[in-house]
Amino acid sequence: TDIEAECVGALDISQLVFNSDGTVSVKISNVSNRINLTGLKAIVEYADTTRNKQYPLANYNVSDPLTPASVAFFSVNTNSTDKPKQLEVMSSNCPKQSAMLQFK
Repeated sequence: TDIEAECVGALDISQLVFNSDGTVSVKISNVSNRINLTGLKAIVEYADTTRNKQYPLANYNVSDPLTPASVAFFSVNTNSTDKPKQLEVMSSNCPKQSAMLQFK
């Protein structure tokens, strides 16, 4: 569909950080010039998948929708000093076009 085509490459994440106090932070960008990204959520993923946790970004001062050409920052304390494996961000209107980064 046209919407799926507009979703391709719209969501971008960068500047992923895990601090020693257990805080995860990431920059989230809507690099599209057309589509609003709605219902954004971040999933902090661990090697032990039972520890994975999902965060609705609207609860963390991220605009919903994230409008075209806009940027947001997400930060959360995981309450664990164990470094996660990766972070995935996805939107409800572009579920097949998630963005993922691994923690270094």
